[in-house]
Amino acid sequence: MKRFTLNIIIAAFAMCSLSGKISNAQTIADFENLTIPVDSFWNGSDMMGVFISGNASFENKFVDWGGGITSWSGFAYTNMRDSLTQSYTNEFSAIKAVGYNASNNYAVGYVSAFDPLPRIRLNGIAKGDTVSGFYVTNSTYGYLTMKNGGGIAKKFGGVSGTDPDWFVLVVYGYYDGIKKTDSVSFYLADYRFTDSALDYLVKEWQWIDLTSLGKVDSLDFNMFSSDTGTYGINNPTYFCLDNLITNHNSSMGIQENIAEKFSLYPNPATDMINILTTKVSKTNEIKILDLSGRIVAQFNNVRLPRSIDISNLTKGVYFIQINSSMNKLVVQ
Repeated sequence: MKRFTLNIIIAAFAMCSLSGKISNAQTIADFENLTIPVDSFWNGSDMMGVFISGNASFENKFVDWGGGITSWSGFAYTNMRDSLTQSYTNEFSAIKAVGYNASNNYAVGYVSAFDPLPRIRLNGIAKGDTVSGFYVTNSTYGYLTMKNGGGIAKKFGGVSGTDPDWFVLVVYGYYDGIKKTDSVSFYLADYRFTDSALDYLVKEWQWIDLTSLGKVDSLDFNMFSSDTGTYGINNPTYFCLDNLITNHNSSMGIQENIAEKFSLYPNPATDMINILTTKVSKTNEIKILDLSGRIVAQFNNVRLPRSIDISNLTKGVYFIQINSSMNKLVVQ
């Protein structure tokens, strides 16, 4: 059974008695706004210390030690395509070899034992709101090292394949400098299953839902592993990130009319989605669009509530646009 992920984005444009409007929307940090040559990367060597995509700032620390020796930590952005080389010289490639949904650019996070944790700060109207989540996968260097072993790092599962190894990314949320009680964990490798056939190393782009963190203004990232030694984690501590989706609720103007609200479930969905409304709805036009804006499905003269068959859609993130005489709802 095929699966695809729908993550909600609402942009409601109310009919107002004055010239104001209310909009609840999302922005995707997909790094396509950042220009670099083909098969290259930015690691902070220009000492900028940060790069911005969408409504998020990705912090970077770069140090030139002299004599041609440099180091970096935090976040970098890249379009490297090497999915074969197991070496620290290939630290900017994702094992998938492309960004999410075959995009060009993506980000790489590196957790250093000697530097602050990688941090993302939310900007503008996204600051202090919720974050839907992002897509993540292993770096090529990290994936192949866990798969094969190398240097001081062991082969995950060991010689027998039954060692209960694991490698986890943990995301922490902050608001006004206060760390949230909850965190979100995602296993980039997990060999703890009784049935070794279930053991895995993440090789595809996978969605991490961050809504449980609530309202945040920054995110920190840390990594933990079963393969540790005297100086900390033995396997490479990298992760690749794409399509960070931030939410923002903005209001302008005075005395807006209450817009009709829509909701859908389940999310993520597989074969059907159900669209509900808070009141008796007039007929609507519903469009499903892919990330490029191409309409992949359309339904006319729809009266809500309504169930829609989406079983013909492939796995991915889509937009649902609902047009009525009252407002406009976009759901991603």
